Amino acid sequence: MAKRKQLELERAFAPPFYPLSNYPIPLEDETILVDMFSKLTATLDEPDLVVGMLAMALQELSVPAELIPSAEDFLKQGWCIDQTDIVDFEKWLYKGHWWLLLGRSVAVVDKWWHVLGKELRTEEVAVNELYSLFQTAKIGDGTHGYAQVVEMFNLASDGKLYIDYLDFYVLLGRLGLLIV
Repeated sequence: MAKRKQLELERAFAPPFYPLSNYPIPLEDETILVDMFSKLTATLDEPDLVVGMLAMALQELSVPAELIPSAEDFLKQGWCIDQTDIVDFEKWLYKGHWWLLLGRSVAVVDKWWHVLGKELRTEEVAVNELYSLFQTAKIGDGTHGYAQVVEMFNLASDGKLYIDYLDFYVLLGRLGLLIV
């Protein structure tokens, strides 16, 4: 039991859930992302990956369509080289890695999402729902007080009054509940 808890803690504080500017992406994942970048630019006969291609790329990473941001949102999230719609290769690797892990983790996130009584990935979760989940499922050591859950909620939601599916994914990752 102690070994499992230690492994969860190691995963919880590792990127991409606490992203650093540069962190080592596992070689297998990096290969997938580089190959996809090459394939997309070659298939579409484009020298660069442009923001309009990102939705197609994320679908290939098994990300559900309803979770994929719009091209405008990709631009706001800083995927591109300044003042262009060309995707920065380094940002593709780091941001793409986050989405690759989401694609692999969808089944686990869905399971926890359904425990909250949410059927659609477009729904939102309030702090009291999250607190109930922590108490019922004994997440962590089962002693999370309401104040601790509110603090986790605020960190995951960037201060919003709710969290969405993607925020919930990050929260589960930070709690070490996703195998990445």
